[in-house]
Amino acid sequence: MKKLIAILALVVVLVIPAQASETQTQDPYIWVQEGDNTYCYIDNDRWSELDMLTGWHEIGGEVYFFHEDGRMAKSEWVAANDARFYFDAYGHLEKWEVGLK
Repeated sequence: MKKLIAILALVVVLVIPAQASETQTQDPYIWVQEGDNTYCYIDNDRWSELDMLTGWHEIGGEVYFFHEDGRMAKSEWVAANDARFYFDAYGHLEKWEVGLK
């Protein structure tokens, strides 16, 4: 009975936010689209709170950058360490320039 309650609680946590935004799951990643912004969360141990990604991440063979507020970089340049990186409309790292001052 306890296991059933835990499973139902997990379903409620994952399904209710999907009503307010579009959600996709790529185990253990959960992608959430809110308006023009995309966020990605990771479920580290399946029974705790989800962690929002920030910074650089490789997921499914693609490199992504998530701003400090969790927004995925899309159709924009991101500057870091004397370089800049361009992310396409899907958030994939597309090109970069190094040696910038």
